[in-house]
Amino acid sequence: MSEADDGASRCSGAEWEELDRLRRENRLLRVENEMLTRIATEYALERRDGVGRTGPGWSS
Repeated sequence: MSEADDGASRCSGAEWEELDRLRRENRLLRVENEMLTRIATEYALERRDGVGRTGPGWSS
């Protein structure tokens, strides 16, 4: 058993709750990051190919 395993077993209930909350937040941030990466890639490809959006609020 490593020191990290031994230390983890001594976490209080509040520490476990915080760890769980941070893991959920991390998962959400990874999903948001993936979405933003895909959106930015699509935008860059549209700009490169000259297929930019038109209309109010969209500058070419």
